[in-house]
Amino acid sequence: MADKEKKKRKADLIRSQKTKRCWSCNTHMNLEETHCPSCKRKVGSVNEHGVAVQPTAYFNYLLAVVATVGLIYFLYWAFIKN
Repeated sequence: MADKEKKKRKADLIRSQKTKRCWSCNTHMNLEETHCPSCKRKVGSVNEHGVAVQPTAYFNYLLAVVATVGLIYFLYWAFIKN
């Protein structure tokens, strides 16, 4: 029961906010904006603290996976392959 009340208060708090802050430079902006006017970074929706959520950088995850696979292949080629 307490969890439902806590979630309801959190949702009410988010709805009552008029601005959000950039996750990078802490500049205040309107809730509708998708890019920070100061640092030009992409911002997402607002969290319960009034800070815009940083969008997930899927390209970075893909790059990390490709680099790891390349390293494993190099180690196999250098030390295990006859």
